[in-house]
Amino acid sequence: MDYTKNVTDFVNNVFDQPSDIQSIVSGLYDEKALIHGPLGRQMGSLSVEEHWKRWITAFDDNNAEFELISGKNTVIGLWTVKGKHVGRFGDIEPTGKQVICKGISTYQFNDIGKVCSHHYHADLAGVYEQMGYHLVKEAYPKQSQMKSDYLLLLNTLKKMGQKQDILTNREVIIMTFYLQGRTAREIGERFKINFRTAQTHLNNGMHKLGCRSKSQLQEFVSSVGLTYVFRDFYDLILHHKESS
Repeated sequence: MDYTKNVTDFVNNVFDQPSDIQSIVSGLYDEKALIHGPLGRQMGSLSVEEHWKRWITAFDDNNAEFELISGKNTVIGLWTVKGKHVGRFGDIEPTGKQVICKGISTYQFNDIGKVCSHHYHADLAGVYEQMGYHLVKEAYPKQSQMKSDYLLLLNTLKKMGQKQDILTNREVIIMTFYLQGRTAREIGERFKINFRTAQTHLNNGMHKLGCRSKSQLQEFVSSVGLTYVFRDFYDLILHHKESS
């Protein structure tokens, strides 16, 4: 399905009807949407709402230009947003300067037509420079961001859609690899534990969720909207291992 109109309407409505931002965001984003931005990962449509509120409060006379490409349940967009700095942005008081922000976004839609995953890259350093400020880089920005992202995803998956933790750290990690096609023996080798230990953690986690088979586990994970979160957590663990 082609979702380019959904994204186009969303951006236009955000700038034209800023007072209605909550319903505009909830109309496009799943409440458990995973957001990947230049400052790391965030969970939920509320984080999208807060992001746009910060931008609209800080910048006036906004207008956006974008080029969208549609794929299977995916929309990729190149965009440019222009606005006047009239409100506080982070720690920066209004400068009255015109600011241009460019970036790229990838929207992944779920089966009910809501955005479940949104990756975007924006030239925030360029925005600060246009306002007369220069960002000081962290000594190890990737490691710091990776740790924050890791804890966000881990803590989300431990709850499995509930308010309290259901799974342990180890159960989440082993279940993550199991859902991506790894066997207990492969998981054991990767984390240097006996494969029977890996299988025990997996069995305990599945029992807590009332699942007796992989297909039941996949159905349960899908029903609570966390399939893409498990996949992202898996990729994050692999990337961490490769970069460490």
